Amino acid sequence: RCHVLAIDYRCAPEHPFPAATDDVLATWRWVSEHAGQLGADPKRIVIGGDSAGGNLATVTCLRARDAGDALPLGQLLIYPGIDMTHGMASHQRFAKGFFLEDEMIAFFMDNYLGDTDRTHPHASPWHADSVAGLPPAAVITAGFDPLRDEGEAWAERLREAGVAVSARCEP
Repeated sequence: RCHVLAIDYRCAPEHPFPAATDDVLATWRWVSEHAGQLGADPKRIVIGGDSAGGNLATVTCLRARDAGDALPLGQLLIYPGIDMTHGMASHQRFAKGFFLEDEMIAFFMDNYLGDTDRTHPHASPWHADSVAGLPPAAVITAGFDPLRDEGEAWAERLREAGVAVSARCEP
């Protein structure tokens, strides 16, 4: 008994950063303002995504918080890409031999970010000054995923900021 919206957003390389983050924020604002027209309760909307979608969900929450917009009831983050600097240990540990390899990740990030500073918090929420005040989050990671450590570190950072978090790593 819930509504699920899967939104489209502009993608790189034709539309590099920040096009996708702008699209998702605009969609969030529209959905939260027009929830009644969709038959949904505006106070019971959760935002989520996996991998790059987890990044976009988190960035949308940061941007909405900073703009004083309504926030989602919660976040569902499935192996979210949180740090575009590519520096966490699981990136090296699972760089080869698994579906999402290091070269593929670098290709995606280069096309998405171009010359953008990879520590910009709207690209890498890990580098945001504060994560306090974000909606509660469910963070799900996968045992052999190069993004695993990002998701786990993000869950811990949210907890330390007083955000309610449920975190689980699927082996």
